[in-house]
Amino acid sequence: MTLTATQAAVLDAARARPDRRLEPLPDGLKGGAARKVVDALIARGLAEPGPDGPVAGPRARSRARSRPPRTRRPGRRSPPTTRSRASGPAPSRPG
Repeated sequence: MTLTATQAAVLDAARARPDRRLEPLPDGLKGGAARKVVDALIARGLAEPGPDGPVAGPRARSRARSRPPRTRRPGRRSPPTTRSRASGPAPSRPG
């Protein structure tokens, strides 16, 4: 099971608390985004509703790691960028 970085941060913080509550959520996570994160954790069985707010469930201990950072392999070229040029239109290629 792959978790987003936000979901992993919320679960890690909840597991470190004695009452295992998901709240307070990380700074910057508010409103609809916070609700989506909590709902996704409940849907996956990693959290469960509690009388004082959602808590980390028993499966949270054995949760999968969050996505590892993507790194370039040695000797491989980077993919072409899609950023536009600030100095005008793209050069034309001879056909």
